Amino acid sequence: MKTLLIYPPFHRLHNLPNRFFPIGLGYLAGALKAKGHTAAIYNAENYDDHEPLREGRSHSDTYHQFDAYQRALDDPDHYVWKEVREVIANYKPDIVGITTKSCMIPSAQIVSRIAKEVDPRITVVWGGPHASIAPDETMSFANVDFVARHEGEETIVEFVEMMKSGQKNWETIDGLVWRDGTGQVVHNKLRINMPEINSVPLPDKKADLFPNRYQPNHYGVMFTSRGCPWPCTFCDSRGVWTRKIRYRSPENVLQEMEHLYNDYGVRDFYFWDDTFTPNRKLSVRVFEQMIAAFPAKNRPITWQATTRCDCVDDELAAMMKQSGCRLLTYGIETGSPSMMDILRKGITHDKVFRCQEVMEKADITWDAFFMIGFPDDTPKTILETRDLIRKLKCRSVAISIFTPYPGLEIFERAKRYGLIKEPIEWRNFSHQSPMNHFVKDIAKEDFHRLAHEFLTEVDHLNAQRYRKERLRYYAKNPTKILEKIWRTVAGRVGARREKAATGLC
Repeated sequence: MKTLLIYPPFHRLHNLPNRFFPIGLGYLAGALKAKGHTAAIYNAENYDDHEPLREGRSHSDTYHQFDAYQRALDDPDHYVWKEVREVIANYKPDIVGITTKSCMIPSAQIVSRIAKEVDPRITVVWGGPHASIAPDETMSFANVDFVARHEGEETIVEFVEMMKSGQKNWETIDGLVWRDGTGQVVHNKLRINMPEINSVPLPDKKADLFPNRYQPNHYGVMFTSRGCPWPCTFCDSRGVWTRKIRYRSPENVLQEMEHLYNDYGVRDFYFWDDTFTPNRKLSVRVFEQMIAAFPAKNRPITWQATTRCDCVDDELAAMMKQSGCRLLTYGIETGSPSMMDILRKGITHDKVFRCQEVMEKADITWDAFFMIGFPDDTPKTILETRDLIRKLKCRSVAISIFTPYPGLEIFERAKRYGLIKEPIEWRNFSHQSPMNHFVKDIAKEDFHRLAHEFLTEVDHLNAQRYRKERLRYYAKNPTKILEKIWRTVAGRVGARREKAATGLC
């Protein structure tokens, strides 16, 4: 019984690069492997080095590449879909498991269709955020046989074992959504999240079918916790993990870091927790062990994470820096106090500027997340966000155009305002979609003009700040300039040789 776990393509269909290891699928593969089952990961978002992708990933790039994405969805001969078909045909899975975010639904539907075309006997199971929050809609899609909701490690193991046994007692598997003999959708009771996540098998990062598409540090993604306790109205995290946060022990975290350092050559780690450092006492223990295991033993590492402005103080930031922190990203979301109240984020301007002081004192580079286009946004509130961004001294700002997700309070707010028409055209949804318009007090054309101007200004500011950051970095590390020049020259020479060998020049 072979299972193929697929991360659908998205940015790749925009002709934009996006390279990472899909850690959620890694956990599922690890759980299956621990029970003796065969599983592989196909990250269809990861690209081959020779693909004709744009070099940049600015906000304007994503915004203007939306037409390319739409064309790719409608082109059955697109090279990515050909690759998907080839991978499924060559691996010959019995089960295809697909993880789904809302913006990736059209892509996941195409992957499902291709799987059934390759072999109608393949069983297709969807999981991930959208399938967990909107299981009935997901089961209405063609070529979707089952939905596995919320935390999936135990569910996928029980599902594979049930398939392997030849029995069909689907009602015994918590967290599963399925169809009975009459075609009616049946929701089994929700699976209780595992209280002890130290026992979860480590992600199987060797299960990926295209290891050549990774560099060692791509394997450095980790979770130290699951869940987020804050009641933000726009975030779907609790739809998968709930608001109860569960932590791995510092010893368990360090065990995985050692594994990645020794076995994969990872030197730069990326903690993908929804919110890093919410438990200060536990965070101190983690950093103490990181310092003792790596810098203190002359094994320097770097790491980055996402957290909140009120979850870092001077002492904690100093420990972060000592343990190797090279970047923190803060979700600020808006510069408007009235919007912040609606989002229930709990962040104020005072907290933002205090955080900025902490970052400067600790000499830690930081980025910030913002959104525009909330249902209650106005030109005034959007300008308040722009004004706050202009005052910040962070390295860069990431801007998203608000995208509502089912099951969230702000989604229902947008529906009450008549801003969401059902059935939803998910192909138009993404954080940089020029089709997004979920604002009740700004006309569609005016909002699109405002959004375009906003994204362009942020790209310009980011370019300026990036240049300053590079100059600052090279001033501190002058030998890195020669390394950069050498890599650039070597890369160009290699490209010329490859073209000459293939007769392209």
